[in-house]
Amino acid sequence: MIRAKALAIDLDGTIAFKDSSLDPVCIEPLRSLVKEIPVIIATGNTVCYAMSAAVLLGIDRTVVAENGGVIRVGRDGIDIVNGSGERCRRAYGILQREMELEPLDWNLRKSDVALRRNIPADELSKRLAEIDPLLEVVDSGLALHIKDRRINKAEALKTLAEIVEIDLSDFAAIGDSNNDIEMLKEVGIGIAVGNASESLKKVATYVVEGVYGKGVIDAIGILKG
Repeated sequence: MIRAKALAIDLDGTIAFKDSSLDPVCIEPLRSLVKEIPVIIATGNTVCYAMSAAVLLGIDRTVVAENGGVIRVGRDGIDIVNGSGERCRRAYGILQREMELEPLDWNLRKSDVALRRNIPADELSKRLAEIDPLLEVVDSGLALHIKDRRINKAEALKTLAEIVEIDLSDFAAIGDSNNDIEMLKEVGIGIAVGNASESLKKVATYVVEGVYGKGVIDAIGILKG
């Protein structure tokens, strides 16, 4: 018997390697699991990327993207957008005049601004706090994100839990990066893969030895008891 009624799972650094290629070892285990419970991608990446990965993996077409800033319910659903993408872009406009910033997926993002990790996150955070204290910088391991500090994957899952009528305490979550911290803290079972950040491991219910897809397989083993 599965120990959770739904699973939220991070994408880059968890299901996928740092180059964004899917780790094939976890595809069949996830496809098997989705026959029993919903398996929902929760990523810092864009909706289109998350939906494409969900289709390739053969799991649910409901996704959380942009670190909780966007929710897509179903393949043809209307995006639920949280946070202020305009506010993030306005702050970026100031920052880019002072720092060498390289935006990622500029035309695809609705809630945050993603940047290449070519500058120190703490330097960016310090200046951003002076520009707009309601914004923050989160390092997903793949990119730096300028986002509304009130928005995260856990807050998105609270909204999604109401829509799918599954209590958040009945969710499990798997992740690897600091942008997964709130999510792992709020769900019933939070699992960090072996390559996860030390900060995430500290808040996880379980930390598995396997890295990337092998860690996902370990996590599924825990959920199946």
